[in-house]
Formats: sequence, C-alpha cells, structure tokens
Amino acid sequence: MKEVVQVGQEVTGKIVRIDPTDRKIAVSLKEYERETAPAPEPEEQPAEEEAPVSNEPKEPFTSGIDLNAVIQRKDK
Repeated sequence: MKEVVQVGQEVTGKIVRIDPTDRKIAVSLKEYERETAPAPEPEEQPAEEEAPVSNEPKEPFTSGIDLNAVIQRKDK
C-alpha cells in the first residue's frame, strides 16, 4: 500500500472506515474531493429563437357545445 501522506501532515478527507480493533482509520482524499467539488456546469445550448407571443387566437375556438342550449336549460 502506497503512503500518500506523512506522519504529522494535516489533510482534509472523508473517513470511510474505522477499525477499533486495530485502532485504524481509513481516510479517502478522493471521496472528499468528489463530494465537495462543485457540480459541473450544464453545457449551454444555443438559445432557440422564440416566436413572438400573441394573445390573438390563430383560429376561432369552437367547443362543439351549443352554449345557448345549455344556458336555456339551466334557466328552466
């Protein structure tokens, strides 16, 4: 096993395992870096040109329901 740090050297890492029998602590520098690294920025997509918004209907709206007949039924 390769020693990455020296005795007395201060490091910041993630504790990944504690072995009380052998009195050892496993620390991962890579996992700490992976968990604390900022999320990658999403790739920017070219903006699609949006058509101007209009409040005017493109076609007349038809519901297929005779509203006059519905109103007359409720009045009776």
